[in-house]
Amino acid sequence: MFGDLRQDLRYGVRTLLKDRSFTIVTVLTLGLGLGANMTIFSFMDTLFFRPLPVHKPDQLVIVEATRAANGKLERDYAYPEYAYLRDHSQSLEALAAHYSTAPLSERAGRRG
Repeated sequence: MFGDLRQDLRYGVRTLLKDRSFTIVTVLTLGLGLGANMTIFSFMDTLFFRPLPVHKPDQLVIVEATRAANGKLERDYAYPEYAYLRDHSQSLEALAAHYSTAPLSERAGRRG
């Protein structure tokens, strides 16, 4: 069994050494494939598999502006409204503001 594997490996190395252009294309293809796989896995791991970097992620809530019937935001929170909510909230331990024009958002828990 190991003799066959050793013979196959020697044959593969001889073939790669014989045709340099094929070797270069093979190595570049493997490198690009591995790099793309690692990039995608790192992105997916960071975004979906790791827990959020907060003390109690299961207690996070989203406070949003009112929504119209069509699902679009009627208005955004102005800074004074945020500051008032942050300073006068009795049911929230802390409040943080976030603004992004990116269409991607991360949510935990149920969807509403």
